[in-house]
Amino acid sequence: MLVCLDAGHGGSDPGAVGKSGTKESDVNLAVVQKAAQRLMARGHQVILTRDSDARVTLESRTSKANNAQAGVFVSVHCNSDGPSARGFETWYWHTSARGRGLAQAILDQAAERFPDLRNRGIKASAPGNNSLHVLRKTNMPSALLECAFISNPAEESLLRSAAAQARFAEAIARGIDRWRGV
Repeated sequence: MLVCLDAGHGGSDPGAVGKSGTKESDVNLAVVQKAAQRLMARGHQVILTRDSDARVTLESRTSKANNAQAGVFVSVHCNSDGPSARGFETWYWHTSARGRGLAQAILDQAAERFPDLRNRGIKASAPGNNSLHVLRKTNMPSALLECAFISNPAEESLLRSAAAQARFAEAIARGIDRWRGV
């Protein structure tokens, strides 16, 4: 299957920045690159919406996935709020049952790999407040993973860890395979 992985933000848009200076865009790219390796080792074809610290528009991200006719789309982000906010969550487009299943499978795999992190659950993106472009404008089942809170000092430290990035990457790869019934 062709998988499109989206490392959120990039270039002049670093996304959220933790108190220690960790840029969300850097964490997202590291997780996506690790996930791509794991997926290719499982026999999937993978395209990335970005493979360097470059700014890519939301429209370009979804067009790349749609034009390639990817079978699945996963966007990776880090959450941000106050310093006490914590945990990971997944999102899907509210009308997509297959997207919901994908988001749930990735969430379950993340929960298995991070039993000490708060599981904030699965959330539906819908028109209005949480209308996430990358979920709304993709033609294939899609999910968005918020790995942890970069605004929380302990979770920022975790997000900088190559080992934690690899665990999130594995959650994505296994989540996709579980969703497909592999």
